[in-house]
Amino acid sequence: ILGHWLGPNADEVYTELQYRYSKYLSLRTFMAWRRHGANPAGQNVGGDVDQPYRDGIDEKTVGFLAGIREQKRRWGMSVTYELFSNFFGKAMISYQNDHLASGRTVVSRGVQVSIGINY
Repeated sequence: ILGHWLGPNADEVYTELQYRYSKYLSLRTFMAWRRHGANPAGQNVGGDVDQPYRDGIDEKTVGFLAGIREQKRRWGMSVTYELFSNFFGKAMISYQNDHLASGRTVVSRGVQVSIGINY
Protein backbone atom coordinates (compact mmCIF):
# COMPACT_ATOMS: atom_id res chain seq x y z
CA ILE A 1 0.00 0.00 0.00
CA LEU A 2 1.01 3.59 -0.43
CA GLY A 3 0.75 5.75 2.64
CA HIS A 4 1.82 5.85 6.24
CA TRP A 5 3.04 2.65 7.88
CA LEU A 6 0.38 2.96 10.62
CA GLY A 7 -2.34 2.26 8.09
CA PRO A 8 -5.79 3.81 7.81
CA ASN A 9 -7.95 5.08 10.69
CA ALA A 10 -5.02 5.25 13.12
CA ASP A 11 -2.85 7.73 14.98
CA GLU A 12 0.24 7.68 17.18
CA VAL A 13 1.82 10.00 19.72
CA TYR A 14 5.56 9.46 20.20
CA THR A 15 7.85 11.21 22.62
CA GLU A 16 11.56 10.74 23.23
CA LEU A 17 14.09 12.21 25.62
CA GLN A 18 17.81 11.85 25.12
CA TYR A 19 20.56 13.04 27.43
CA ARG A 20 24.28 12.90 26.74
CA TYR A 21 26.10 12.39 30.04
CA SER A 22 29.54 12.68 28.53
CA LYS A 23 31.25 12.59 25.17
CA TYR A 24 30.93 8.81 25.18
CA LEU A 25 27.75 7.96 27.13
CA SER A 26 24.12 8.79 26.32
CA LEU A 27 20.73 7.68 27.66
CA ARG A 28 17.47 7.66 25.67
CA THR A 29 13.92 6.99 26.84
CA PHE A 30 10.81 6.81 24.68
CA MET A 31 7.06 6.34 25.00
CA ALA A 32 4.47 5.80 22.26
CA TRP A 33 0.68 5.55 22.27
CA ARG A 34 -1.00 4.16 19.15
CA ARG A 35 -4.74 3.85 18.41
CA HIS A 36 -6.50 2.12 15.52
CA GLY A 37 -10.18 1.87 14.63
CA ALA A 38 -10.70 -1.68 13.32
CA ASN A 39 -13.67 -2.69 11.18
CA PRO A 40 -16.53 -4.47 12.99
CA ALA A 41 -17.85 -7.59 11.25
CA GLY A 42 -19.84 -6.65 8.15
CA GLN A 43 -19.11 -2.93 8.37
CA ASN A 44 -16.39 -0.76 6.84
CA VAL A 45 -15.30 2.17 9.00
CA GLY A 46 -12.00 2.63 7.19
CA GLY A 47 -9.93 0.33 9.38
CA ASP A 48 -8.71 -1.99 6.63
CA VAL A 49 -6.93 -0.79 3.49
CA ASP A 50 -7.94 -3.98 1.66
CA GLN A 51 -11.67 -3.22 2.08
CA PRO A 52 -12.65 -0.54 -0.46
CA TYR A 53 -15.53 1.93 -0.39
CA ARG A 54 -18.79 0.44 -1.71
CA ASP A 55 -21.57 2.45 -3.37
CA GLY A 56 -24.89 2.55 -1.55
CA ILE A 57 -23.37 2.43 1.93
CA ASP A 58 -22.94 5.80 3.62
CA GLU A 59 -19.45 5.34 5.05
CA LYS A 60 -18.42 8.94 4.45
CA THR A 61 -20.03 10.05 7.72
CA VAL A 62 -18.03 7.65 9.89
CA GLY A 63 -15.81 9.51 12.36
CA PHE A 64 -12.09 9.16 12.93
CA LEU A 65 -11.14 6.06 14.97
CA ALA A 66 -14.66 4.64 14.62
CA GLY A 67 -15.15 0.91 14.95
CA ILE A 68 -13.44 -1.39 17.41
CA ARG A 69 -10.66 0.52 19.16
CA GLU A 70 -7.26 -1.13 19.35
CA GLN A 71 -4.62 0.45 21.58
CA LYS A 72 -0.90 -0.13 21.81
CA ARG A 73 1.45 1.39 24.35
CA ARG A 74 5.24 1.12 24.14
CA TRP A 75 8.01 2.43 26.34
CA GLY A 76 11.68 1.74 26.67
CA MET A 77 15.13 3.03 27.37
CA SER A 78 18.57 2.55 25.96
CA VAL A 79 22.15 3.29 26.93
CA THR A 80 24.76 3.92 24.25
CA TYR A 81 28.49 4.03 24.87
CA GLU A 82 31.16 4.92 22.32
CA LEU A 83 33.88 2.32 22.92
CA PHE A 84 36.29 4.05 20.55
CA SER A 85 35.97 6.38 17.59
CA ASN A 86 32.70 5.63 15.74
CA PHE A 87 32.32 2.17 17.36
CA PHE A 88 29.31 1.94 19.69
CA GLY A 89 27.83 -0.48 22.17
CA LYS A 90 24.12 -0.23 22.94
CA ALA A 91 21.77 -1.90 25.43
CA MET A 92 18.00 -1.42 25.28
CA ILE A 93 14.96 -2.63 27.21
CA SER A 94 11.40 -2.25 25.96
CA TYR A 95 7.84 -3.05 27.02
CA GLN A 96 4.71 -3.15 24.85
CA ASN A 97 1.06 -3.63 25.87
CA ASP A 98 -1.45 -4.28 23.03
CA HIS A 99 -5.24 -4.28 23.44
CA LEU A 100 -6.47 -5.93 20.23
CA ALA A 101 -9.86 -5.81 18.47
CA SER A 102 -10.43 -9.47 19.38
CA GLY A 103 -10.47 -8.49 23.07
CA ARG A 104 -7.09 -10.09 23.77
CA THR A 105 -4.29 -8.26 25.53
CA VAL A 106 -0.74 -9.08 24.44
CA VAL A 107 2.26 -8.02 26.52
CA SER A 108 5.76 -8.03 25.03
CA ARG A 109 9.05 -7.38 26.81
CA GLY A 110 12.45 -7.27 25.23
CA VAL A 111 16.14 -6.80 25.90
CA GLN A 112 18.53 -5.99 23.09
CA VAL A 113 22.31 -5.65 23.14
CA SER A 114 24.15 -4.54 20.01
CA ILE A 115 27.37 -3.10 18.69
CA GLY A 116 27.66 -0.88 15.66
CA ILE A 117 29.93 1.28 13.54
CA ASN A 118 29.08 4.74 12.26
CA TYR A 119 30.78 5.63 9.02
